[in-house]
Amino acid sequence: MNIIKYISKFLNRIKLIGKWKHLYHIRKAKQIIKKLKEISKTPNYEGKIISYLRKINPYVFEEMILTVIEESNIRIFRNTRYSGDGGIDGIFKIKQGKVLIQCKRYKNYINAKDVQELTNKVKEDKYFMGIFVHTGKTGEKSKNIALNEKNIVFLSGSNLINIIIGKEDIKKYLFNKISYYEKQLKFSKF
Repeated sequence: MNIIKYISKFLNRIKLIGKWKHLYHIRKAKQIIKKLKEISKTPNYEGKIISYLRKINPYVFEEMILTVIEESNIRIFRNTRYSGDGGIDGIFKIKQGKVLIQCKRYKNYINAKDVQELTNKVKEDKYFMGIFVHTGKTGEKSKNIALNEKNIVFLSGSNLINIIIGKEDIKKYLFNKISYYEKQLKFSKF
């Protein structure tokens, strides 16, 4: 049953009354999701989709990710501001706690400073974890920050594409990542 999805959409719609840019970007995001699903039916679609994602409006990209998560029957708390939001685009809850979402469009390597800021925000505000969604490449410095902090996960590349087009479930993806980190934390205590 998808009741959570409908409750989330309804509550966010109320929250976004008068936020015409947000509503426009959400509508555009839904159109792009449909287009990406069509592209996924063509050969070598992954490169085409990443190229497409790197060109869309960054706010539409943000709303697209939040919409995909919401469509997975997860209650999303959308941020009502695009700038001055501390880099947090949305929040949702899982059994372990609240999860922050930050979405960034990159053409090249992601900025490790952005990754560090997200890990700091998760720690400072006592969230369970953060998801850093991006269209770029994850460099060693960024990977090391995530491995050392163990409070963020990356969503990019083929995983991102598969979640957007519905081939992979965001809940399952997160569960696998969380399980991995929990195992790492147990082993690091010895």
